[in-house]
Amino acid sequence: MPGKAMKRRLISLQMMKKHREDTDESAKASEDIAHTLLSNSDLPLLIRAHACMILGAASSDDARDWAKEAVRIAEIAQDVDTPGPAEEALLENAQHVLASAEMQYAIAGGDEGAKLRAQEAEDEEEEDEE
Repeated sequence: MPGKAMKRRLISLQMMKKHREDTDESAKASEDIAHTLLSNSDLPLLIRAHACMILGAASSDDARDWAKEAVRIAEIAQDVDTPGPAEEALLENAQHVLASAEMQYAIAGGDEGAKLRAQEAEDEEEEDEE
């Protein structure tokens, strides 16, 4: 159904726009949109992963769980199709969100293992940039 797919894509774009505005109000709006999108069981993987990344970047107690889910979905997207640049970028972005969520979890008093994993991920990112 093209109409339904187009509507979801537009809602997803609105979610991403709100997230980029980087205000408390827009963050709340993007998180609300993400939750609404995720309530659809037949949501395409790309949109599902983006919604999970929005929630993974939030400052909530379950952000780390959402970030892990984003990585899991991005990995599925790579298995379903022949991965192209979009799928590779999706996985890379999801991993970045997870690394940030792990760091926030560690800073908030999470287990020592989370601190170590977050630092290792950050070190790998720095190495990749060089």
